[in-house]
Amino acid sequence: MKNSEIRNSEIRNSEIRKIFNKEIMEIIIAIILSLFIILDIRFSNNITNMLNTPIGLISLFLIIIIILIIFHPIIGILVIIYLYDAVLIKPINKEQTKKNKELKILNKGLEVVNVEEEIINNNAPIINKNKNNNVSYSPYVEKEYENYV
Repeated sequence: MKNSEIRNSEIRNSEIRKIFNKEIMEIIIAIILSLFIILDIRFSNNITNMLNTPIGLISLFLIIIIILIIFHPIIGILVIIYLYDAVLIKPINKEQTKKNKELKILNKGLEVVNVEEEIINNNAPIINKNKNNNVSYSPYVEKEYENYV
């Protein structure tokens, strides 16, 4: 009985090894990564912010090198594309855009004018601010110019 049990367990182990063969795993990983890229599945904002730090970028770089060494290069390229798309390019944070809109609304009346801007606005007489707008002006065209055209 023990011999038959050992053979059954060996057969099960060999079947599991066939299922988890490296080539099959690479194909499954490639399909999953391509689906993640096509369907635009991203990490949460907390993970994205953590990975955009210098330590996170160094760890991503090391992970990419390890994946390129262990797996097929196509999987490494898919990982690079996915990480660039999902992590390194910061997704538009809806909360932040909403917060920015609210802050703009709150700060409308608080327009800050620097001292330099105030002095220039008060002392710059160069611009004719709506004074004597009734002046009619017509340019003088010389007759010689009319002959050239």
